[in-house]
Amino acid sequence: MRFSISRFVGGLFGVTQQPVIVSKCSAATARAFLLHHLQLFGVQIDGLGVRWDIFTDPTADTVGAAQRLVRDGGLGIIASTDAVEVLAQTLSLGVARERNAPALLRGQDDETYALRRLRTLHPYRWFDSSRGQALVVDGAGRPVWLFVREGAGGYLLLGTEVAADLLRYRQGDPAAGDRPRQSGLGGIVNERPIYLFEDQLAGEEPWQRHADWWGECLARAVVACGGVARKSMLPKGAPGAIVITGDDDQAQLANYEKQLELLNGAPITYFLHPLTKHTPETLRDVFADRDVDLGLHPDSLDAPTRYGERMEEQAAWFQELTGHPPISVRNHGFLNQGYWEHLPHWRRAGVRISSNVPGIDGRALNGSFLPARMIWDDELTEHWSILTTIGDGVVFISGAGKERQVEIVLETARRIRESGIPGVMVLNLHPDNVDQTEPMHRAVREVMEGGFHAWTLAECLEWFSKQDSTPA
Repeated sequence: MRFSISRFVGGLFGVTQQPVIVSKCSAATARAFLLHHLQLFGVQIDGLGVRWDIFTDPTADTVGAAQRLVRDGGLGIIASTDAVEVLAQTLSLGVARERNAPALLRGQDDETYALRRLRTLHPYRWFDSSRGQALVVDGAGRPVWLFVREGAGGYLLLGTEVAADLLRYRQGDPAAGDRPRQSGLGGIVNERPIYLFEDQLAGEEPWQRHADWWGECLARAVVACGGVARKSMLPKGAPGAIVITGDDDQAQLANYEKQLELLNGAPITYFLHPLTKHTPETLRDVFADRDVDLGLHPDSLDAPTRYGERMEEQAAWFQELTGHPPISVRNHGFLNQGYWEHLPHWRRAGVRISSNVPGIDGRALNGSFLPARMIWDDELTEHWSILTTIGDGVVFISGAGKERQVEIVLETARRIRESGIPGVMVLNLHPDNVDQTEPMHRAVREVMEGGFHAWTLAECLEWFSKQDSTPA
């Protein structure tokens, strides 16, 4: 029986049949997910559990632990609405439920672009109290995130489901999982994961990075209220980073050469298809002395229900060809086994990162231009996912001419820079399309020359993995 995403996520999130879909993971996983995001945003977790901690479980024991930490001069971050309600009673704070969702909130520091428009997909709580400092307010100006000083310590009360919002934006709406798949070329039924995100992003400007806005808001609150240290998110304080990838798709080897010359030494990750024209000898010859990283481009379009078997076979083929197992993956085509149901097969093959959520024109489809570890079966896994921000489909699907190709790349980089929150632009530029996408390649070089850090996908994974000490 096919394991549908709605059944998987229904068990994980506690989905109801009410118009407002509430998506939750367990308290322990939510805490790990929040700590993971804080580290992505440069927050140091030294002193965790001694000087500050996150509490997501509304039990009396958890509330008692938060109180002891605060009495000792620490910061207790109460990061679930149920726990907030319990502690608010203890602190004699009035709290009210607001069931309207999605809802627009804003940070009090609305000079920062990211904090001007915070969008929660879940019901939230607001405080009816003159105590404390409001950090996030709703449209009526009521405190939704509140810092309450208690002696030498204090409580940071988060009246939104931050972990659930991050998860929903990043991995999509569980209620969309059983929608009919699209009929593709040659009668092959395929799926684009856009259906997991389109309802929750309806009416939104395409470049809104809602998951990243919440991540930045949380990082600032912890730093401001707890005196916690924060470092640069990217190497040397870069405003952004760029990762170029290319799907092999049995490309002519001469086009690999042409693309590498166009990139003029810039790093690139190639995803090799099982029918690639490359051999061990050509890999050595074409990529010699170049910053090239290789990942797997698994193909099971003719037999999507056998994806796991194909993945195992093709991972073994990849290791024989390259001399090492694949650590990165992007599917060949849009496979229909159930979008995130490919994840267990990737994990079994030891794949550490996927750039499988497809972008085309800079849209923040999953609300983030940053990689993050995925949640599966109520576990924060070791597998990372990152959005493909721009694809050369803008030329072949959207008909973008030379000027528009350049504009899309430069506009995306400009928005990242102006937001003040670093992001990683992943561009998928097929070697065989190099003649039609030369302007995009030149625009990529311009972005790099403007200060964006250049990485392969493996280098990107290595950097963020080193920042993260959250246990799997």
